[in-house]
Amino acid sequence: MKQEEFLKRYEFNIRTDKVGGGSFGTVYKAYDTVLDRNVAIKISEVKRLGNKEFSLREEFEAISNLPPHVNIAHYEKVFTFESFQGVFDYALMQYYQEGNLTEFIRNHPNLNFEQREDIALQLLNGIAHLHKHKVVHRDLKPGNILVVIRKNGQIVPKITDFGLSKQAEDGQGSRFQNSFAGGTIQYSSPEQIKGEPLKLNTDLWSFGVIAYEIFTSLKLFNVNGISSASIEWQNQITQHILKENIEEKIKVLPKNWQVTLLLCLQRDLSNRVQNTDEILKSLGKESATVVQEPATRVTPTYEATQVRQVDTESAPTQVSSPKAITKKTNPSKNHAFKYVTFGLLGVAAVAAGIIFFPLDKIENPDESANESPVLYFEKDLMGYKKGDSIVIKPKFISAGAFTDGKAYVVDQDSSYYINEKGDWLASVQQLKNDTSKNDKPSSNGLTNNQADENQPLINKTDNQNKIPKKEEQPSNTKNASNSNYELGKKLYDENNYKDAFPLLMPSAKSGMADAQHRVGYIYHYGLGGQVQNYSEAKYWYEQAAKQNLAVSMNNLGIMYEKGNGVVKNSNQAIAWYTKAADLGNALSMRNLGLTYRDGKGVEKNYSKAKEWFEKAAAKGDGEAMTNLGYLYHNGYGVDKDYTKAKTWYEKAADKGSSWAMRNLGLLFDDGSGVPYNWAEAVKWYRKASEKGESMATRRLGEFYLFGAGGVPKDVAYAKQLFQKAANDGDQIAKEHLLVLSDIEKKNYFRPIDSQLGNSLFLTVSELNQEMALFPALVEQHDNSWVFDVSYSLGKSKSARIWPNDADINYEDEISFTNYTSSPLFTQSSGSHSSGVNIKGGSYGQRTIGYIYYRAYFYNDVNGSVFDEKVVIKIPFAVCWLPR
Repeated sequence: MKQEEFLKRYEFNIRTDKVGGGSFGTVYKAYDTVLDRNVAIKISEVKRLGNKEFSLREEFEAISNLPPHVNIAHYEKVFTFESFQGVFDYALMQYYQEGNLTEFIRNHPNLNFEQREDIALQLLNGIAHLHKHKVVHRDLKPGNILVVIRKNGQIVPKITDFGLSKQAEDGQGSRFQNSFAGGTIQYSSPEQIKGEPLKLNTDLWSFGVIAYEIFTSLKLFNVNGISSASIEWQNQITQHILKENIEEKIKVLPKNWQVTLLLCLQRDLSNRVQNTDEILKSLGKESATVVQEPATRVTPTYEATQVRQVDTESAPTQVSSPKAITKKTNPSKNHAFKYVTFGLLGVAAVAAGIIFFPLDKIENPDESANESPVLYFEKDLMGYKKGDSIVIKPKFISAGAFTDGKAYVVDQDSSYYINEKGDWLASVQQLKNDTSKNDKPSSNGLTNNQADENQPLINKTDNQNKIPKKEEQPSNTKNASNSNYELGKKLYDENNYKDAFPLLMPSAKSGMADAQHRVGYIYHYGLGGQVQNYSEAKYWYEQAAKQNLAVSMNNLGIMYEKGNGVVKNSNQAIAWYTKAADLGNALSMRNLGLTYRDGKGVEKNYSKAKEWFEKAAAKGDGEAMTNLGYLYHNGYGVDKDYTKAKTWYEKAADKGSSWAMRNLGLLFDDGSGVPYNWAEAVKWYRKASEKGESMATRRLGEFYLFGAGGVPKDVAYAKQLFQKAANDGDQIAKEHLLVLSDIEKKNYFRPIDSQLGNSLFLTVSELNQEMALFPALVEQHDNSWVFDVSYSLGKSKSARIWPNDADINYEDEISFTNYTSSPLFTQSSGSHSSGVNIKGGSYGQRTIGYIYYRAYFYNDVNGSVFDEKVVIKIPFAVCWLPR
């Protein structure tokens, strides 16, 4: 299939249909116009290192021989297309509506034990299938397990994302014998963290950690109050994995599962359970429930996907609070995580999502006895050992594994090759010149010079060396530096900050503005294991700003605006933003607009805000376009103009702005400047929700709750959407869930009860009748609703019943326009049919909340001597369709 045919068949928008992604590629929701179904398409650039190629196709083909299994998710097909931008793989896979296991557990807090156990056992069946075919996944985690709910209600987990898997290939040598052991740290085994050889039961450690999370909805290894991007968090998680008393934590589980998890979570590989059969035997089970139905086609939501905030403000959200860090003499000091070691070759392979090796070779720990020296760490430097003996003292910032008796190393001044004694062997260029004369293949299939240039590096810092100084090295080392910069830049752009940092730092030191900015950004937000350090960030931004790099000027403005490592200073922030804007930086133009829009350190000035937003929008800034729509939508500094607001929102939505998508939904939802069109509102809310916009998610849930806007009534799915929005911080969504829970339980409340034996209540029949109607969809344009509210007199002589109070209003109380007035009741008991008109109902209104009824009791039959007030609170969920 040609690319034009592919794009014609599978419809998606790269700006609005993104559902996930990371350094291994980007995932989009697409519509298959031939089979009339939704699919997921993963797009990843084909990467080449030397004569090796890393691609989705290779991953696809490597596991394509696996027989189908209900608990394994495969790519359906991989297409490869070439363009001026490069060669890209397009992998087609099933679209999973329920998302991954993390989201599923979070969105279904009421799963019973049997359901949770069945999920765990099915996951075990999937692992057994992989291990039967000699595949170790190495990155099992809830984010890599997708979920399907069958029509019969059964929950089916599916293992996916084999980018870090390794496979045994009978009789063949490993292509990546020095590659990083992989895995996501909270689910990684001790041997992965330490970089030790792996076995099949490495996956069984991960299973134990995941099983605990399935049963408890909690992470087994977690640290609160620290950013997960920080080195401190990684170190603490590592210590928990290596030392924490697991047995104490799992006591909350049933006894048979306690025993099973202890078998899985043995830190010593040899003591750990060896295979899935042993686990099933310990549980007294043969397998999970067998699922024979074909999978319903639904979509994955990837755990690593960034969710944007509702307010699209001037800078990325700060990942952790500022730390008091003294500026070091050497600003490039790298606080890399002690145990996790990536090589350049391993990084490139991981970035491509493909690493496979024969398990039989890796699993034999005795084979290392006669091998070359191996890397070890001492403080912040690297050296080499054989066994327990140090053969080359630690003195390198970065270093690679030995191949053919040589290793590529980097000190503070330069990069070169050493022999197994640690002696200087050759420069990169010298070795290239030597091997070019005799370009025979090396043992790994690359020519010698290719293998040498791509030796894996591991990042560490150095302030000493005993090798030739920089001036003694051939001048061609600059070419190696440029090559490192290009690779570092690429890794940075793929969000692999950990491995980008040491490759960018030499170029930053040499004065390259782009590298200086990237290093500053990594320090600014504490990325890739670097400790967040505002002083370092400011230093590097300033170096780049001296060379007129506008984006660094913008980020200095952010630091002064937010007080990141400096005293808050609006004038300084505006000065930096203005300098960057004068150089044509659209983000700074937008930030100036936000400064004047919100009055940040200056007098609020919508005219100036509009001027800067227009300049940024002219350069294609989507969020500036959204802000222009916002000004017209609300009439801030301009005449209110819904048509112009809609135009700007549409332009911004085309740029991928979730805020603009949500606001387009609001226009059609409220009929603001356009005819009421709830189906169109649903379309835009859905697009915004898929990009993580919580208000849009909640409003989309409202339509499913009532079955309005062209979608079917689906209370269960509506609650899932409310839960998702609530998890993202939407307070109204949390309130919706409480209301629905009270409706289901037929709860109503007495916020203020009687002290005099009086009573205000709903009869059982009235309560049951009303709660059975909710959530209710009303097609008539009359927006009224009637409750029969009963009372009885105790010590008081008379009463009146009202549905509102001018003096006290509750936060969760729905708004009225009017209500049926109550007479004065003097009988000992009775009821009042209290009709209420809901605000906005006649124009289309979804009302979810509580109605509060108040009874005023009096000590005389004339209603003049007040005794007390009694209040009841009734859950309410009604939708009136628009005209």
